[in-house]
Amino acid sequence: MLSVGIVGLPNVGKSTLFNTITNSNVEAANYPFATIEPNVGIVEVPDERTFIVHLNRKVPHFLQILCHYSFSVINPALDENDSWLDLKSFPVNGPYIYEGKDKKDSAMIFRKNPRYWDRDRVKIQTIRVLSMEDSKALMEDFRLYKVDWVVSGWGNEKPEREKLHLHPLFSTTYFYFNNQEKPWDDPRIRTGLALLLPWEKIRSTSYLPTSRLVPSIPGYPSFEGILKENPEKALTLLEEAGCPKGRGLPPIKIRVSCKDSPILGLMKETWEKYLDTEVIIDEVAGPGFFASLKQPDYSIGQISWIGDYADPMTFLQMWLSDSSLNDARYRSLQYDQLLKEAEGETRYEKLGEAEKLLLMSAQVLPVSHTPAINLIDLRFLEGWYPNVLDIHPFKYISFKTTFEIPGTI
Repeated sequence: MLSVGIVGLPNVGKSTLFNTITNSNVEAANYPFATIEPNVGIVEVPDERTFIVHLNRKVPHFLQILCHYSFSVINPALDENDSWLDLKSFPVNGPYIYEGKDKKDSAMIFRKNPRYWDRDRVKIQTIRVLSMEDSKALMEDFRLYKVDWVVSGWGNEKPEREKLHLHPLFSTTYFYFNNQEKPWDDPRIRTGLALLLPWEKIRSTSYLPTSRLVPSIPGYPSFEGILKENPEKALTLLEEAGCPKGRGLPPIKIRVSCKDSPILGLMKETWEKYLDTEVIIDEVAGPGFFASLKQPDYSIGQISWIGDYADPMTFLQMWLSDSSLNDARYRSLQYDQLLKEAEGETRYEKLGEAEKLLLMSAQVLPVSHTPAINLIDLRFLEGWYPNVLDIHPFKYISFKTTFEIPGTI
């Protein structure tokens, strides 16, 4: 029998993954070291190329989850190396073999894998992946066709518009209320504060403004969250909650990774104009920011969430009461039930209702979707397509042979 261990940092979803693939029910809680004693589960492996997963509940989006890179197969020999990139090569089962770095410019070299099962569809024989710090030199190489595809790093250089491909990424930047301390778990308080804010101004600085948490997906319900301020309704809700004009509210502490944003200044100015309370912009810079979001010592947090797979659940599952990703400690039996009922033909409808609940109770306050930006000349390349995950497998990309460069004799 092969023994496999799931190892990782606290609160990254190890127990949730364990439960899903082994049909187990170990505790998966939203605090560090919920699992102290090791748990053992069994996955059926009928032959050397197959393992069977028995799910402990219906997971309609399970195949989308398996597309995530964390499920990629790696050779056990790599466990002994701290940095794969320092190796000359290593065993793979994909379309390209890594052959180390170029001694001249440190570019990573990938060559077509002659043993790949679908090798006949792999057209480009060699791929060089280069990291350049000089944006001017990078753009010059791109203009001279020494570089075919640029994913970032052109700085203040202006690329040619027809070669610039910009589309929505499966990502949303939003504020959320931390429910660990009262009164932020009261939807009247949250909604009252949200309806005081000038959302058109707040979102006007974004390239892809939104009032939605889940980016657009074909077949998913179309609706809007909170679009504009309504001070009269806001103050009424606050009074109903026992905080007329904000009296009795603790200081509103907004935790962010960078405080240099006009949005934060606008939020502080607006709330302090209408309310008898203080607004504090609390910056936690560096790697400690995400760990700080698990603490109860702030009122509102701001993050950008990038979906791991192309399904609404990548944005909605994290708000379940028992989710290890639920830093806000949001609790709603109605929300949990809607996600539980999200199966079959009504699945998207139920998920849409769940998202509405998050938005209209002001638990989540979306600001913008993140754009994916690529610089590539599609007159010369084919098999590259914009998509919400911004994933472009090399095996499908090839050079066009029919295009004639204008002016060439």
